[in-house]
Amino acid sequence: MKHTLITAPALALALLAGVGGCMLEYDGAESDALDPADLGEVHLALSNCVGVLCGTNTGKIYDKIMGWLSETPGVAEVDGFSLRYLEKKSGGLSQTYNLRVAEGRLQGFQDGVLMLDNEQLEGAFFTLERNGDFYNVFIDDVMDITTPDGVKVPAYKLRYKLDAPALPDGRPVTEELLCPNWKYAEVDELVGPGEGAYSIIIHGERYPNDGLDAADIMTGTNADGWFHFACASTALFKMVMVGHDPKVTDPLAPGYSTTAQRLATLRMFIADYCGTGRTFTVTGEPLIWGGPADPEKFFFGLNPKLRETIWTPDGAHCLDVARYADKDPWIYFGIFAECGALPPACSADPGAGVFAAWPADAVWATYSPSP
Repeated sequence: MKHTLITAPALALALLAGVGGCMLEYDGAESDALDPADLGEVHLALSNCVGVLCGTNTGKIYDKIMGWLSETPGVAEVDGFSLRYLEKKSGGLSQTYNLRVAEGRLQGFQDGVLMLDNEQLEGAFFTLERNGDFYNVFIDDVMDITTPDGVKVPAYKLRYKLDAPALPDGRPVTEELLCPNWKYAEVDELVGPGEGAYSIIIHGERYPNDGLDAADIMTGTNADGWFHFACASTALFKMVMVGHDPKVTDPLAPGYSTTAQRLATLRMFIADYCGTGRTFTVTGEPLIWGGPADPEKFFFGLNPKLRETIWTPDGAHCLDVARYADKDPWIYFGIFAECGALPPACSADPGAGVFAAWPADAVWATYSPSP
């Protein structure tokens, strides 16, 4: 498995775990037995995002997150967008289709017959409705992204425009990309330089909009017919890129994983240390990760000063250096307030280098990149 390594700033905080209570040390100032109730909103700005669909890199239509779409016309999430129809010109005439998703591909059907598949939808558009307003979403380009494991994943470059002379708030109507064209090394490596505006389709499992509770993840018939466009650089996009694809159900097929493994992966990418869905990172924050196939990383073989945590479906099994601490050392107070206590130090685990001593549900180990 290939991993992206990005140079990072120096670490700025020493974290000490005290016996019989919590001790934080920063610039020589110590605080024992901190009570989360006393912290108020201190340094929780990073943690205002809860779940995997609230980041600044999530696909939006005029500031409104697109969220999950149902293949059934007229069906929508609460305050969400509903799909209407797919339209494409053929021979000078426009024809309408029912939009469907299969194996991560967009498809167009007429009377139950497949008429358009994947790249054949290039140049088409589908219409969404919300609160009586109609939005046309244009499929500008279709391409395959090859994951580090060699799996080809269809990707779509989408552009939208409200079908009205002005926006509901009176602003002029403009055409916009669904996904922000983020320019980060890991995105450029996967989709090409300057092509971060592509998205892939997530289906087979449906994640909540405002949290990441395992009980709220919908699978099977509760997820059937629902899909989401995951923009490049989002946690859902990265989850598929590292080989955890919810649409793959064959245990022998590339990309297969369990719901628990996917949950641990999402928590890793959004820095959900407490397992509550609250994130403690920002878009583009550098990270090194490794799984069981990467023993030099999974067994914390890198510089021990760079260790972040071991990830399980419940969040951080332990914590040495939070990935954003070099920019805001006070982030530990936010983590403390959210978790109720800081996770124990990974470096204090006497079996940290022994596979059998790791939690049975460990999925990833992460590191802050070299200073």
